Amino acid sequence: MKLYFMCAWLLAMPAMAFGQESTQSVSSQETAPDTAAADNAITLPAMHPVSIEITEALNSKTSKIGQMFAIRLRAPITLDGKVIIPAGATGQGEVIHAARARAAGKAGELIIAARYLDYEGTKLPLRSLKYGADMTGDNNSGAAIVASAAISSALALFITGGQVDIPAGMPATAKLSQDVRIIPSGRITKEEGKP
Repeated sequence: MKLYFMCAWLLAMPAMAFGQESTQSVSSQETAPDTAAADNAITLPAMHPVSIEITEALNSKTSKIGQMFAIRLRAPITLDGKVIIPAGATGQGEVIHAARARAAGKAGELIIAARYLDYEGTKLPLRSLKYGADMTGDNNSGAAIVASAAISSALALFITGGQVDIPAGMPATAKLSQDVRIIPSGRITKEEGKP
């Protein structure tokens, strides 16, 4: 009887080994496309500029600290003349500080930050938010800006009745806060007007 079980076990060994080899070859075939996609990944560098839009109205009187608000990518993110991320990706900003206008002429205050854009499940962390027509140029000072009546005449157009108002659709700029790897989805195109 022992001899019978021993023979059966010896005959079963090659079949079990074949099953293991077959499983290993399937799993290596399944991961091959993922490896190829990772090899084609593009790295967007930290501090790369991003053109966004604040899609919700914000106000120093009604906005609350910690409130999240929606943002959207206004223009494609490009690198070396190629569109890496098309316009339209959505994301979030955050109200860092809000204070309504007070007696004795103290103006309202609003500090906001761009937090991230989401592109096909990849989060692009943002910093250095600036908004409005007169808020262009370099600013590497941090992740938030202060909008207050006492700070700058450039912000005066956003102040009404001592409060700071940011209307929905306000254009803004931000920068990537760190390097971000993007795996192309096959839609990378040349920027319009570039060879």
